[in-house]
Amino acid sequence: MEKSTNKNNLVEAGKNTRFSSTNQPEKRGRIKGYKNMATLVKKFLDMENICKDLEGEQSSLTQEEQMTIAVIRKAKMTGDRLAWKELMLARYGKTPDKVEIEGPKEEYKLDYSKLSNEELLVLESIYKKASVRVDSEED
Repeated sequence: MEKSTNKNNLVEAGKNTRFSSTNQPEKRGRIKGYKNMATLVKKFLDMENICKDLEGEQSSLTQEEQMTIAVIRKAKMTGDRLAWKELMLARYGKTPDKVEIEGPKEEYKLDYSKLSNEELLVLESIYKKASVRVDSEED
């Protein structure tokens, strides 16, 4: 019984400080002119510094280019697979889940007359192994 009374007291005590049409903060939302995180990140990634490029020559590179070079060096020098994977993902994109093979829709027919006796024996053994597997799967 005491818990419900305490809970009701908390609810009543908080009513005075709740936001309502009459109780609104003076400064609403983000401060005017304040930049969001994406804008700040873009600004800092676009900053340029003089540093060594991949060939070891001094050049003006953005932070983004410098970080890319650092990841390439890490993947190359230490064999970091995660760094390599991220580079490949950035370069080639995600591989599709399904691979569609395009080609002629008609079935290929094998011309047995052009096969040697040895090739025919190999083909016959392949067919026999395949039929044994099919028979065992049906059981």
